[in-house]
Amino acid sequence: SFLTPCNLLSIKNIAAISSSMCSVSAIQDSIFKIQDLGQSRKSFLSKYQTSMLYTFKSTTGADVIMHRFSAETMLSVIGKTPGRTGVITVSEMDDLIQKIESELTRQVQVERGVAHSGIEISNQHDAVGFRESADNFLALLKTSKASGSNVVWGL
Repeated sequence: SFLTPCNLLSIKNIAAISSSMCSVSAIQDSIFKIQDLGQSRKSFLSKYQTSMLYTFKSTTGADVIMHRFSAETMLSVIGKTPGRTGVITVSEMDDLIQKIESELTRQVQVERGVAHSGIEISNQHDAVGFRESADNFLALLKTSKASGSNVVWGL
């Protein structure tokens, strides 16, 4: 895990106070190093976050963009291996549409069973997110199938 600039500043302050050898230039140097670390972290996170999105495209239909977790869940439901790129061919689409619809039905049944049992589930947001992603993804698959276009994905 990363140390935040505040954590580092606290560590520097404690070290400086405990050693009683604290000069203004030493504090300024520490602050500049902390700011540089903050910028490096922001740069790293921005690169990492952009690779967290999958885009599913077809020559027909709107692009579907999903966060990595939702996309990889969707790909595993349809039996595709998540990766940087991939293709769903028109010949596969009927089977894949059926798999997604079956998973949506299964999730509704599980939610009903859980609701009747009185048990709280912590992944309710994940189920809702999957349904929303699935609706858009199904629309893309159905439109692509009707027009005879493959669907491709990439990170």
